[in-house]
Amino acid sequence: MKLKIKYIILIFYLFFWNKNISQVNFNQSNSINVIENNSILENAWAGGLNFCQFSEVDLNLDGKKDILIFDRSGKNTINNGNRIVPMLYIEETEDYVFAPEY
Repeated sequence: MKLKIKYIILIFYLFFWNKNISQVNFNQSNSINVIENNSILENAWAGGLNFCQFSEVDLNLDGKKDILIFDRSGKNTINNGNRIVPMLYIEETEDYVFAPEY
């Protein structure tokens, strides 16, 4: 009888001990700088887009195709749960920049 109780206690101890050491603890830190080409990236740890639809459209009527990104995710709560990100093409730098005015 004592041996049976010892085995039961041992089994419960091993079961609960395994649950306690299985969790890994991480601490979130947004103070870490991300450096690319010797410059610190702004908002490097900001959240991203989830379910995107990309469209080419001339937003500022300059004859160059700009990009309009539509995120169908409900996580980005802007207006009714969707997010529209306009990106304008800059000819001098041959790059796209975020343009919230559109």
